[in-house]
Amino acid sequence: MNLTAEVSGSTFSMLNNTTEYLKLKEVNEQLLKENGFYKSRNKVDGYYSLTPHVKYFNDSIHHKQYNYIGAKIINNTVSKRNNYITINRGSADGIKPEMGLITKNGIIGVIKDVSEHFAVALSVLHGKTTVGVKLKNDDYFGLMSWDGKNYQNTQLSDIPNHVNVQIGDTAVSRGHSTLYPANIPVGIITGINQEEGEIFYSIEMKLIEDLKQTSYCYAVENIIAIEQIELEEKVEDEI
Repeated sequence: MNLTAEVSGSTFSMLNNTTEYLKLKEVNEQLLKENGFYKSRNKVDGYYSLTPHVKYFNDSIHHKQYNYIGAKIINNTVSKRNNYITINRGSADGIKPEMGLITKNGIIGVIKDVSEHFAVALSVLHGKTTVGVKLKNDDYFGLMSWDGKNYQNTQLSDIPNHVNVQIGDTAVSRGHSTLYPANIPVGIITGINQEEGEIFYSIEMKLIEDLKQTSYCYAVENIIAIEQIELEEKVEDEI
């Protein structure tokens, strides 16, 4: 898998490079690196709070939780049932499997396989991808998935039918897993169905990020992910 990712990544990179002006590429990549650096230092995006109800941030009461590694998308599909995203960063850049992949507009996938200089991610437009999200207005949470039809639309499940959901409401990342920070925009609700006898809504959402126009992204490194995973596995084993 690593060899395949490396060879495919090299091919996609060569094809991609022919469509760019060299100087513009250098400028964009430099800006991307700087954005990743400053985003990692940002107290809201890059840290978790030891006192979560405090609105003002202070270095003495925060520990760093997230790093953001800038990357360019060199291949991306949206028309298949299971879509993938290839980026021009790999293990040499600190990319690892199970890292979340985001843009400035929202969540786009999770890293699956990594070679030295490239990585392949499962897109949110993949049959095996589910994302824990919540309603921005009232924190009720559910799961986002994709039915394989329109690449711009996803489905939101497990929202109870007593919740006041409105067309135009925003769904954001829940932040309960080790993949993504909380409150990253995901989608806008465009349709709400309530079938008789069902206790959950059937909700349609439009992705905020247009995956046909996405060029740059960030791989999210959760520095304390292993601590959370090991603790949860310990509890599961005891049960």
